[in-house]
Amino acid sequence: ELTGVLGLTFDPQPARGLPDTLIEPLMQLALKYELDSDGSPGPDEIVCCLLDRRLASRREQNWRLADDIRDTLREIGITLKDTSEGTVWRYGKP
Repeated sequence: ELTGVLGLTFDPQPARGLPDTLIEPLMQLALKYELDSDGSPGPDEIVCCLLDRRLASRREQNWRLADDIRDTLREIGITLKDTSEGTVWRYGKP
């Protein structure tokens, strides 16, 4: 299984109700951004891990990577909004 190869681990987050059809595109993003994981993460967990990677990139002032993650998520229908409290995300039309 692809998740076993990736070895992804994620902090538990409340479910946002992302459709299972996003699993494959999100797993491709996990591969692209070399995310670590354990088990079989769901779509919500992958998004949270991508947001963690984006936050780390912003802290390192790696704007190209941070913007690339944002833009790639937007391509599959996930919109990010940066606020003073952190990044808020939603699936579907804003």
